[in-house]
Amino acid sequence: LIGIPDHSHFCAAMHAMRLGKAVYVEKPLAHSFRECELLLAAEEKYGVVTQMGNQGHSGDNFYQYRDYVQNGIIKDVKKVVAHMNMQRRWHKWGGKTRSYPAPDVMPETLDWEVWCNAAPYHDFSKDLAYGEWRCWYDYGNGCMGDWGAHILDCVHRFTLRGALPREVSISNVTGWNAFVFPIQDTLTMKFDGVTLEWYEGLDNKPKLPEGFRYADNKGLFPASTANDGLIDPPLKPGKEIYLADGTVWQGLSHASTLVRCGAQDEKRPAFEKAHNDHWRNFLLAVKGEEEPKSPFRVAAPLSEIFCLGVIAQRLNRGFKFDPIAKRAIGDAEVNILLKGPTPREGWEEYYRG
Repeated sequence: LIGIPDHSHFCAAMHAMRLGKAVYVEKPLAHSFRECELLLAAEEKYGVVTQMGNQGHSGDNFYQYRDYVQNGIIKDVKKVVAHMNMQRRWHKWGGKTRSYPAPDVMPETLDWEVWCNAAPYHDFSKDLAYGEWRCWYDYGNGCMGDWGAHILDCVHRFTLRGALPREVSISNVTGWNAFVFPIQDTLTMKFDGVTLEWYEGLDNKPKLPEGFRYADNKGLFPASTANDGLIDPPLKPGKEIYLADGTVWQGLSHASTLVRCGAQDEKRPAFEKAHNDHWRNFLLAVKGEEEPKSPFRVAAPLSEIFCLGVIAQRLNRGFKFDPIAKRAIGDAEVNILLKGPTPREGWEEYYRG
């Protein structure tokens, strides 16, 4: 089980696979687009069981979405709007980061050379470690890399069929800098026939459909355009799925199932229920008793769209992308970032496949 910072997923997973070990890797699968591609190839080469740790992909959400697509209930999707508007670690710096942090005294129990892994080396700082790594482009994949796999997994698998976008754009950016993620931004990805919008940032919330149902930890509130008299109800991480016929399905993150906007008392069509949680599914897959729910052949393309989003955030601009060639069109700067940084000395062997 690999549950370490984003930038170090790849080498650990590749090392284990070369040893013939089954691997469970936390999301996102890897830090760069190239690393996702290499892990996808390694899954086939080494023939081991693989699983990415987007735990909801073994929950009721998986079965409902799959069954609703197969039965024509969710069809002709035109737009998906996803949002994660909670506080993030990098917000505390106000978008004013202009350099890497000053060095701190390193704990005696920490091997910082190994921690940095194949990624660029920066002196130890408490603002780089202890979970703060997620803030920095050199080590983390930001909000989309953290939450996208819990919100967009079934959309990507069953509606987008594992596709990559043809165009990525970014707007509503606040607090851009070259080191850590923005305070807020909206990413738009255009797939064949479907537009995906991703909203992040405390004050960067999407327009919600009529009949949208706010949620708390106990469930969904009744539908109301007036928010049922609630004062500024929190918008939970989730998504809205817009169909061509005007139907809108909404859902939260992880294993939460979908409901139809404006139909709070509607009895939903039946769907198969979850059999096992994500960890048990992985263990049973290792024993040959089940297929893994989120193997690298599913998780790598999903994680690649997050990598594309990170590139747009890092450059503060969009780009056109060839989903077949898996390269940006006429954009050398993006193609360099698709490859990722040159691995540090001693780590390059893992990038040879």
